[in-house]
Amino acid sequence: MCPVGETALERSGPVALVVDPDVEDALWVAGVLQASGFEVLRADDAVSALVVAEAHAPDLVMVDAQLGAGADGIEVARRLRARSTTFIVLHSDRDDELDIVRGLSAGADAYLLRPLSGRELKVRIAAVMRRPADRFVRPAVDGGPVPASTAVAVPPAPSAAPSAAVPAAAAAVPVEPAGVDYEDGWVVFGPLRVHPDDAVAVVDDRPVALNPRAFDLLEVLLYADGHPRTAADLSIAIHDDPERAADLSRVELLMRGLTHTLRGDGSGRRWIEHDEHGYRLVRD
Repeated sequence: MCPVGETALERSGPVALVVDPDVEDALWVAGVLQASGFEVLRADDAVSALVVAEAHAPDLVMVDAQLGAGADGIEVARRLRARSTTFIVLHSDRDDELDIVRGLSAGADAYLLRPLSGRELKVRIAAVMRRPADRFVRPAVDGGPVPASTAVAVPPAPSAAPSAAVPAAAAAVPVEPAGVDYEDGWVVFGPLRVHPDDAVAVVDDRPVALNPRAFDLLEVLLYADGHPRTAADLSIAIHDDPERAADLSRVELLMRGLTHTLRGDGSGRRWIEHDEHGYRLVRD
């Protein structure tokens, strides 16, 4: 594991940054990441984390949500997300719902509760890393996609009170997390189980037939973990071609078809809610 301050890193694989003041916890997380093929860097606090991220542009950042000493991990996630599309995972011993909502609203890809087994951590990281790299692309006013910068600039040193000048990138409407779980390669949402690697979806053990684009949309909604995704977001997430991404009508048709297919069990579940904020999975 490379220490803070090391400036030369020869990449032979994905790079992860572990931000945790507890040396024992940091070494355990680093060991799991190394076993998963990552080269691992470490930072002890918020300022060091931002410096190391700027120097090395890691593919994944694992942050203790309660860093203390000037800024918590949620603020680190917010500042990183304002400037980068790197994958960010917060982890914590605290299951306070407000902390979870704050973390996801700050732009974290996941909020994990300790204790975690090494196997579970591997599965959850793998699930996060399958998400589209452009998941935080936002449409411009004229309808064209505007990708978030992949360069991480070092912001002013964090203080106890977050600076009003630092925006919360990809700010989502705070909602209760949908409660997505990960079990042996399956992404689980209530009676819905999805295996992304095998492109299989089942509801109450009933196979659900989805075309590839509808499956991609369902996966993006699952990874959003309760946060609404606009039609523009979803279109950009599933199309590589900007011209096709600009046509939102296909997404709307696919979403109607996806909702109808999921409701095929006759249970009366809504599954997908659509309002002025976008589409999201719901439990009912």
